[in-house]
Amino acid sequence: MFKKNKLLFDVSLIIILFLTGWFLGYTALHNHGQPRNFFSLYHAKLSAAVMFACGKGYQYPDASTSPALTKFLVLEAENRSDRFDCHDIPPKMPLFPSDGMQNMQLYLFGIAALWWKITGTVSWSGLYPLYGLMHGITVVTAYGIGRLLFSRAVSLLFAGSVMLTPGIYWMVMQVRDYAKIPFIFLTVLLLGLMIKTTSSRHRLLWLAALQGLVFGIGIGFRIDLLVLMPLVMVTLFFLVDGSWREQWRHRLLATVVMLSVMGLSGAPILYSLFQEGDPSPTMFMGFQNGFSRYMGVRHSLYEIGYQYHDMYLYTQIQEHADRLYHEDISLYNPTTQSEVDMYLEKPARAAQRQIHEVIAYFPADLLVRGLSALKAILNLVWPANIGVILAGTAGLLLAANHLRAGILLALMLLIVGGYPAILFKPRHYSHLILLQFWVSALFLQIGVQFLLRNFIFRSKNGINLFFQEIFAAPHWPQTWNGVGKRLLLFVLIVGLPLLGLLHGLRFYQESRVIPFLERVTSLSKEPLPLKETLLSDDKILIQGEGFPNVTNLRDTAQSDYLLAIFNRSTCGLNEVDVAFRYEKQKRRAHNFDRETTVVIPKQGDLAIYYPVYRSTSFYFKGVEMMTAQRSCLTGLYRVVGFESLPLLLTLTLPQDWRSYPMYHSLTWETPPIEHSPFLIRNHSYGMPDHDMGL
Repeated sequence: MFKKNKLLFDVSLIIILFLTGWFLGYTALHNHGQPRNFFSLYHAKLSAAVMFACGKGYQYPDASTSPALTKFLVLEAENRSDRFDCHDIPPKMPLFPSDGMQNMQLYLFGIAALWWKITGTVSWSGLYPLYGLMHGITVVTAYGIGRLLFSRAVSLLFAGSVMLTPGIYWMVMQVRDYAKIPFIFLTVLLLGLMIKTTSSRHRLLWLAALQGLVFGIGIGFRIDLLVLMPLVMVTLFFLVDGSWREQWRHRLLATVVMLSVMGLSGAPILYSLFQEGDPSPTMFMGFQNGFSRYMGVRHSLYEIGYQYHDMYLYTQIQEHADRLYHEDISLYNPTTQSEVDMYLEKPARAAQRQIHEVIAYFPADLLVRGLSALKAILNLVWPANIGVILAGTAGLLLAANHLRAGILLALMLLIVGGYPAILFKPRHYSHLILLQFWVSALFLQIGVQFLLRNFIFRSKNGINLFFQEIFAAPHWPQTWNGVGKRLLLFVLIVGLPLLGLLHGLRFYQESRVIPFLERVTSLSKEPLPLKETLLSDDKILIQGEGFPNVTNLRDTAQSDYLLAIFNRSTCGLNEVDVAFRYEKQKRRAHNFDRETTVVIPKQGDLAIYYPVYRSTSFYFKGVEMMTAQRSCLTGLYRVVGFESLPLLLTLTLPQDWRSYPMYHSLTWETPPIEHSPFLIRNHSYGMPDHDMGL
């Protein structure tokens, strides 16, 4: 009886899952009627959507000419009005072309514009049912992903965990960040179907076309989706069923179909990407050392940065462009009157140059940070690296029965779990807790399958047949023939290349970093005349006279390179507390202060090379220390001739610095960790907060 109604049962179950997910998405956004920033800091970017809904076209308005529009778009949720009346638009309101973010996320903002226009009401609460649909799509797609390998019951449990888990449910309220999740899930589902059901060539073409549509539409919600492009290309070329030699033309055709559909459906986004510049190099922020603590990354003797904050990043970008390219990079957008707009062409290109330099010098660190992010994500549920062990075991079990599926899982883990290292914040990785849910569901299915085979399937009565349909996995492997060969191939295809890539990149990185550090240490140093000011009974501020030069400050950031020498023999202390202080010139200027503890080696000097910045808003003030520890600092110097260095790094160089590895290392300690060998217990404004209660 059940077999005859399987389709009806499955359709009914999918509808229930979708409606329940949609309702929970709506409930999360409604937030018990309490206003919140569900577009993060970017509610004002929906101004073009408001204009479209009001019949003015998708244009950026001068909201200052309409108090009602200003109140509707204001950043503070508690001060924001829920509704806007199109009649409050002044007849002669200045309108400008939509800006970079509005063009790059055209579909995310555009569906709001269409919804408002269709409903005839411009309101934030009116968007809750619309954006709540994304959670419904995610839940249904999670069920589909489960059905690739699991029974209906286990797949339902997996979808339910995705639906209700606090980390994912919290992300529903972050619409701009959540928007990528349904498209990631759809991509995973389509990839699973490609390697499982491609006996028909026409079916592969249809799946490729659907994948192109998912990409084309998805990048209009979040450009992050492009990170999955290599995974899709590898799957189409190498992981679908059949001989590559015989089917390479068909696979190439499928790839062309996928790219063509993507190009057509995502044309406005791709045009904006190439015309206006890609702001994704803001991933430079992901290299800041605060994230290393939470990913379990052990640093070497260098740091790229120490703060997670937009203004710190923009200062580094401006300094880099000014010092090496003599470009005055302004982040002010006169059209939108935005003080900081990274979607402008010049800032975006300048950021790209800088991140390219980082990748060129530190490719091994990028890989290690990705692996560390994956490790941290896999351990979100299970403590003490149990999550990593379970995921590895799941990969081996899958590869033992279905080699191509095992390879796909491994690549998916590496790419999907590794790319949040670009910016390791909960809103970028909390949804990936589903990786552990999927692994747990796999082991649950194995247990269920064992029970069904050995205790339930022996008789064929109606109840047992019902259990078989509900709890038995689709196409569960019946044989383990050739398991050794498949496992060996899995290790050769995935394990050895990854290990070889890591060691090869480390060898390359050391060949570049060591000469770079030798170049830095060979630069001339000018000793600074010191001025010491007693701040309190136990604290002192040490300044270099005339350092930095504050007579010709500009709006764009400039830099100097400070060298501080510490020696244990002069004070007898192992550690000293040091603060690098800045002076604000303007009330709203950013706080660049950094407090840290310097670990002084037993023998010889510790040389700390420290980039400092200055502009009309701020400048470096001096080094603050405890009075009792003052004698540990033996000198301050200005580094001369640093202007041609491709990167300004914070360096902590002991006398034997050449004996240290010049690359980051992955640790198996439970984060947070002390990531630096000589700068510990760091504190600064904008350090990342990872307490989500997951």
